[in-house]
Amino acid sequence: MFFQPFYPSPNRLRLYFSAWTVLTGSARALAFGIVLFAALSFLWIFAYGMLNNLAASVYAWSKDSMPVVANLIASADKQIRHANTKWIQKDAGLGVLRYEFYIKEKKEWAAFLKQQYPNAEFSNDGHGFLKAKVNTGKESSAWITVSDYQPVFSNTAVAYQSVKGIYLSGSSATPQKISFFIQYLKKGHGNGIVYDVKDVTGYLNYPTIHGDVKNVQKGIRAPIPSLKKLHARLGKEKIYSIARVTLFQDEVLAKSKPNLAIHLQNGKPLLVKGRPIWVDPYKKEVRDYNLKIIWEVIHSGVNEIQLDYVRYPAEGNWKQARYAGLTDHYEKPRVLAGFLQQVHSLTSAYGVKLSIDIFGVVAWQEKLDIKSTGQDMRILSQAADVLSPMLYPSHFENGFGGVASPGDHPYEFILTGIQKLQDISGETVIRPWIQAFAWRVSNYNAQYIEKQIQATFDSGETGFLLWNAGNEYLSFRMPEEKRKRAALKSNFSGSL
Repeated sequence: MFFQPFYPSPNRLRLYFSAWTVLTGSARALAFGIVLFAALSFLWIFAYGMLNNLAASVYAWSKDSMPVVANLIASADKQIRHANTKWIQKDAGLGVLRYEFYIKEKKEWAAFLKQQYPNAEFSNDGHGFLKAKVNTGKESSAWITVSDYQPVFSNTAVAYQSVKGIYLSGSSATPQKISFFIQYLKKGHGNGIVYDVKDVTGYLNYPTIHGDVKNVQKGIRAPIPSLKKLHARLGKEKIYSIARVTLFQDEVLAKSKPNLAIHLQNGKPLLVKGRPIWVDPYKKEVRDYNLKIIWEVIHSGVNEIQLDYVRYPAEGNWKQARYAGLTDHYEKPRVLAGFLQQVHSLTSAYGVKLSIDIFGVVAWQEKLDIKSTGQDMRILSQAADVLSPMLYPSHFENGFGGVASPGDHPYEFILTGIQKLQDISGETVIRPWIQAFAWRVSNYNAQYIEKQIQATFDSGETGFLLWNAGNEYLSFRMPEEKRKRAALKSNFSGSL
C-alpha cells in the first residue's frame, strides 16, 4: 500500500486511557480521556474505511448502452451501500456517460454484476483493475472498472483549475536546476510545473522499476533520480506538479518492438521524416506499457498526469495506414476514449487529476482533423479533468479564419479557441498552452505573453501553461483575472 499511516487499535487505546486515569486520578483527566478515546476511535474507523474502499467507474459508449448503465446504477444504489455516489458527467445525446462511486468489497461487486448481467465478461488487467464488459448486442456498450482506492495526499494548496505553469524538459527538472525555475515562478510568474516523464521520443526521465519497460529503454540514464523527492519538494514550495507522458508518438518503443508500430497497408511501417515514430493506440501491449509508467508516476505523489500525443498520426502517409481494431477512420475517437477512460478511472481512484494535450486547431472540430487525429472533443473531454489545447497563434496557417498572419494575433486566437472548446466540453476545465517563443511572430516580447494570458482570463478560465522548448522564459506582468466570458474586440477583422 502506498500510504499506510499508524492507527492504534481499540485495545491499545483503552490501555492508554487506563494509564492516563491511574497516573492523574482527576475527574478532568477522566472527562478528557473519554473525549480523546471517542475522537481517536472515530478517526480510526473513518480512516480504516477510507483506505479499504474501492473506487469504481462506469463508462457507457453508445446510446444503446444508456438503459443498461442506468439500470445498473439504479440497482447498485439499492443493493450496495456506497460511501460516495455521484454523477461525474453525462451526455445523453452522444451516449457518453461517466459514473463514479466507492464500494467495500471487490468480490461483492463482481457477484452483484454477475447476478444482474449473467453475460458480463470479467477480467483482471494486471494494473489493479477488475474489468467487466456488459454487452447489449452492440460493440463496447459499457465498461466497468474497480481499482484499489488509496488516495495520494498532496501537500500543495494550488487548485487545479487555477494552475499557471511552465514547461520543463526532463533535464531541466533535475535537483541541480529546478531551484532556478522555482524562483522564477515565485516572482509572480505562476504556481505550477509541467515536466517530461516520458518525452516526445519515448525516453523516460526517471528510473523505472518495471523490467519490461527497462528493456525498451535499454539502459538510458535518467536525469531525474527520484520522482518522489521532486514532487515532495514542489509540494513544499506550494507548486503544483504535472507529469507529462507522451503516449502514441514513441520512437523508442516503435523501434524496440516493431510489431507495435503503425504499418501501411503494404506491410511497411508508417514513416515520418524517414523514421517509425508512431505506435498503434489499439494494441494492448502499447496500452499496458504506458499504464505501467502512469501507475508508477501516480504513486510518486504527483498532483496531475498530463497525456500528450493522445491521437493518431496526422503526418506521413496516414491515409494509407493499417490501424488495428478499426474499419473506418471515424472510429478513432472510440479507441482513444477507451484508453482515456481506463486511465481516468485509475487517476480518479488515487485522487490525481488527468489532463490531455490536444491540437489547437481541434477546437474548431473540422471533420478532416477528427478523421486524421481522432480527437473528437465531444467524446474525449468526457474522460479528463482538464483539456490543454496548444493554441499557439503561430501554428495556424496564414489565412486561417481570414487572418493573414495568425502569429501576430495572440489575443484573438487564444480567446476564440478556448470559447469553442468551452461550448463543446461542458464543465471540463480548459487550461491552454501559451506561446512563449518567437517563431513566426513579428514582435515577440513580454506583452505577447501577457495578451494570451489576458485572453485566457477573459474567457473565464483561470489557468494556463507556458511552452518554450528550451525552457527560456521572459519576465512578464501577470494580468488581472476575470471570470466573465468576453467577446472579441470589434476592431478585429478576422472570421474566427
